[in-house]
Amino acid sequence: MLELLPEWHPQWGILLVWPKYISTLPAVEKNYANLVATILQEEPVLLICADEAHQAAIKEQLQRYHANMASLHWHFIANDIKETKDIAPLVTRHFHDLAMHVFDDKETVLSINWQLPVHVHNDLKLEAGAIGSDGRGNIIASKPHLLELNPHLDRQGIAQRIRGKFGTR
Repeated sequence: MLELLPEWHPQWGILLVWPKYISTLPAVEKNYANLVATILQEEPVLLICADEAHQAAIKEQLQRYHANMASLHWHFIANDIKETKDIAPLVTRHFHDLAMHVFDDKETVLSINWQLPVHVHNDLKLEAGAIGSDGRGNIIASKPHLLELNPHLDRQGIAQRIRGKFGTR
């Protein structure tokens, strides 16, 4: 059985996406740079951006906030990401082995070198905003969102697949 880790589980760092279109919104870009620089004071960041030119522009923004660039890790995804809420996989533990589980076959997610095994599940779509764990074997889920993500399944079908994958109540 897989254990879905709760949000407060110890982590390596933070995954953020810096969409290219943010440069057209100077106030937003300034706040985003401040946010990333602030996070870098406490933990590493894996920052996803479009390409090397985009990276150079971001570095310039971050240097204005004296960001800890040594804790910043980069990944390039060529396309301009408009919707960033569902690009990260869910992290699970099977005994003591951590792995990434992608509940969709999005190229964006699969193109990143996660440095953990990645398993793709095409029979059930999940997003971090639609499902969570309390760390005690219980899953908290947004029924309307899960039904929207999985139109081929009813409530019982979704619950059965979640129980089968995570062994939850």
